Amino acid sequence: MKYIINNRNGKLNVFILALAVIFLIRCSNEGNIIEYYPDGSIKIEGDTLNGEYFQYYENGNVEIHGFYKNGRKDSTWTKYFESGKVEGLQQYKSGVEHGFFKVYNEEGKLVIDSEFINGKLDSVRTAAPW
Repeated sequence: MKYIINNRNGKLNVFILALAVIFLIRCSNEGNIIEYYPDGSIKIEGDTLNGEYFQYYENGNVEIHGFYKNGRKDSTWTKYFESGKVEGLQQYKSGVEHGFFKVYNEEGKLVIDSEFINGKLDSVRTAAPW
């Protein structure tokens, strides 16, 4: 639905634009976001400051799940195949890769098992064929 407001001096349009900008800044500062696919299903929802975050496939299954702390990725983040099976796990500390990093194939077999320390790859314990 589109509304057209006829205003000769444009002050109303500037006022509406200013309100929209203030609203967007306020929402982004709170960290809560929600995005939708064109069909109305949820694409992304969560709190990007201090809370839980979800990203979804179009079929409704979770694609990515993780946590933010002080605006940075924290704790374990999980990536899923569209089927719902786990594709990968990555640990973060204050927005930096820190801890295990694991990748699985569609059959659930662990193909990469490695460790990051302060954002740098420290070790690779498994590197199996896909």
